[in-house]
Amino acid sequence: MKRAEQSASVSIAKKSSRRSIAEHLGEIDARTRRGWDEAISRRILRSDSFRAARVVAGYIALSDEANIDTVLAAAVLYGKTALVPAVCDDSLIFGRWRPCTVLRRSGLGVLEAAGGELRVNCAEPCLLLLPGRAFDSAGGRLGRGGGHYDRLLASPQPGVHPAGVGYEMQLVESVPLAEHDRRVEMVFTEQRCLDCG
Repeated sequence: MKRAEQSASVSIAKKSSRRSIAEHLGEIDARTRRGWDEAISRRILRSDSFRAARVVAGYIALSDEANIDTVLAAAVLYGKTALVPAVCDDSLIFGRWRPCTVLRRSGLGVLEAAGGELRVNCAEPCLLLLPGRAFDSAGGRLGRGGGHYDRLLASPQPGVHPAGVGYEMQLVESVPLAEHDRRVEMVFTEQRCLDCG
């Protein structure tokens, strides 16, 4: 298969996967979602990766993403630096997060750090928590299609450990990946921490 045909095929498969996952996520009731979010947060907080991290770079969840606000709050409580992203010139930058941090709504409708200025290239151990539409056991991650996290991870940093965050139902046999797509080291769900190494 020629490169252009292969790229088109991957793009079609991604769109189909995003649509299917979105439909399934839409069927989850609020009470179930809250329970799953709490289980995911507990799993992250009990992990060696969280304990070892001096920096926890998370995200502010959209309505159909796993909410990890508890993890960010715990990071601050334990004296770690908590960061949340903002999009600047098509790149992700990060701002420091505290429970009283002012957030702004981006043009895409995403709550993000107001005054973000940091890039995740830490000398200190950093746990980078990434939302996604789907994940697989090899660390494949399907995002929303903007490519922001793929660009962030394009130049791996030795201290930064990317971890996917999602629900068990978002784990699939194989995520369709293009050449530019980047993998995560682990995936946290409400049922387990999947080591993708």
